[in-house]
Amino acid sequence: MLTDVSIPTSSAPSEAVSGPGSDGLIEAPLVVATVEPGTSRMVVRLWSLLILGIGGGMLGLGVWMTPSPHGLGTHAANLYLPPCGLYATTGIPCPTCGCTTAVTWLAHGHLLQAFYVQPFGAVVGIVALAAAMLGLLGVIAGRWYGPQLFTLQWYWQKLLVGTGTILGLAWIYKIVMVMVVGSR
Repeated sequence: MLTDVSIPTSSAPSEAVSGPGSDGLIEAPLVVATVEPGTSRMVVRLWSLLILGIGGGMLGLGVWMTPSPHGLGTHAANLYLPPCGLYATTGIPCPTCGCTTAVTWLAHGHLLQAFYVQPFGAVVGIVALAAAMLGLLGVIAGRWYGPQLFTLQWYWQKLLVGTGTILGLAWIYKIVMVMVVGSR
């Protein structure tokens, strides 16, 4: 099904339109163009598939991995990546220490354990879950139900400050857990 859209060009009958001319009238021709609505649905489905892949991939990897009982080091044990350099040299965890472990706990269905290990990582896992669900819905329906790009552009500074604040508070929490409580 095609939708009619009016676009001004020079190859169609004219309509008088008032404008800033000396006599007050300027000729502006109109032509009818066609746009396929299915094109925009396909674009939404492709972007939704990308979002589903990112969020679902993160959680799928979390399901595949075994969370570290120490609260950090899951990436080193399961993905054979090097351990955190800051923690290895100073004994102080970096801001993201425990995030992989928290996402892994969340993917295994242990929400409280995820927050206990690293609150920021648990929030990241929840956002990944929400993004994956919205992506799946977008792939199926061909319509985006999540936040619009305009909303994210408008509030990007608040999102950045909020994310930084949560990360900073979670880092302080993780340092206290490692240094004072002795739990990693």
